[in-house]
Amino acid sequence: MSYRVVKWVKGRAYLYDQTSYRVGRKVRTTSRYVGPATAATHAPSSKVMASPGERASPVQRKVTLPEGASEPMIEADLGALRIGREPLRNWHVNAMRSLDGLGMDLSKVPPVTVKHGLSVRVRKGRFGGGYVVTLPRGQRGNRNAVRDAYGKALAATMLDGLQEQRPDLHQALALHFDQSYRATTRAVMDYIANSRDRNKWALVLTAWAWGKVSPVYADRSGMRSRFIAPRMLGLQQWGERKDWRADAEATLGAVLRKGYGPERTRHSEEWKKARFAERNAEEAFRKARIGKRGAARKTWRRAQARVSALREQAFALETLNGVFGLDAQEPYLV
Repeated sequence: MSYRVVKWVKGRAYLYDQTSYRVGRKVRTTSRYVGPATAATHAPSSKVMASPGERASPVQRKVTLPEGASEPMIEADLGALRIGREPLRNWHVNAMRSLDGLGMDLSKVPPVTVKHGLSVRVRKGRFGGGYVVTLPRGQRGNRNAVRDAYGKALAATMLDGLQEQRPDLHQALALHFDQSYRATTRAVMDYIANSRDRNKWALVLTAWAWGKVSPVYADRSGMRSRFIAPRMLGLQQWGERKDWRADAEATLGAVLRKGYGPERTRHSEEWKKARFAERNAEEAFRKARIGKRGAARKTWRRAQARVSALREQAFALETLNGVFGLDAQEPYLV
């Protein structure tokens, strides 16, 4: 199968002809350089790829900011990490459009600044300024970490603007999201408590006291070297979930980066897998002999906890969509 793609190299777009063919059970791909991409070559039917090995993304095109919104301040050199400036700007445009749809004054919403620093992190700007995303110089930074940090900074900007200009909506969002956050935390702790990890009670205490969810190791092999993906429990990543605000920033940042449709589809697929695993675990528990019922019961409880966590995170995603109108946005991958 042959098709044309656009690859972004140091913030510039180039055309390539790619051919995919199957060798046994593997798929090989060869690329042939065509030339620089222009506005005329960005046809709607073209596939766009950010870099080799990444999923195809929608066409990167110049989008217009709503009236009153400021342009993002990207002062760092993103070429070494193969991150284009235009996709980051498109995420910013999506965020501003959501706030503009709520009737907010965008001139009072400070843009996100990207500059060089010692590590990849997000911090609040000085003297009431916007959020600042820092990244190391050269190729020392993690590309995915930079994207996650920029998405979280945009989400924090949206929540701050909502709290300042629409406190009624912010209060309603906090009420609904806090309930989902607490229910998800209980489900995650229940999952850990019924796992075979030797340090499970320490992990449960850490999640209950500080909201930090450490990687949960898989039970299939009984080895600590394998752990499940955070998306299996509806989480965006392992780490601290101090309150509902941290959970909302992670979820909203992922939607701004990947789009509401793909995120909803991912949650739906994970929920279907969890429901299937729950039914199988329940059936195995019913059929288990007396001496094997203890382990089968724990497996069933883990499956139930996983279903509960995914259901609550899906509810949180729908809550964000109801406030910001995320389903009207277009995903712009980088």
